[in-house]
Amino acid sequence: STSQNLKLIVVQSGKMSDNEWIFEEHNAYDDYKKAFGSEPHLKVGAVAIMCDSDTHQDSAHAQLLDLKVGYKK
Repeated sequence: STSQNLKLIVVQSGKMSDNEWIFEEHNAYDDYKKAFGSEPHLKVGAVAIMCDSDTHQDSAHAQLLDLKVGYKK
C-alpha cells in the first residue's frame, strides 16, 4: 500500500521570528533507515521537500541551496 511506501520526516515545526533562517543538513540514506527501519531494498523513486503552513493559515517559504542527492565517493 502507498502508506507503507511513504514516510514524512518533520524537520522543523512551530512559530519562528521573521527573517530567521534555519540551516539543516541531512543524510538521506540515514533518514531512510530511520523512517523504514531497514536499508533500501529497491531504488528510491522520489524525494520530496515541502514547506507548508496551511494548518496555521499563515505563510511560509524556504530556500534550498546546495541540494545534492547521490552517492559519496
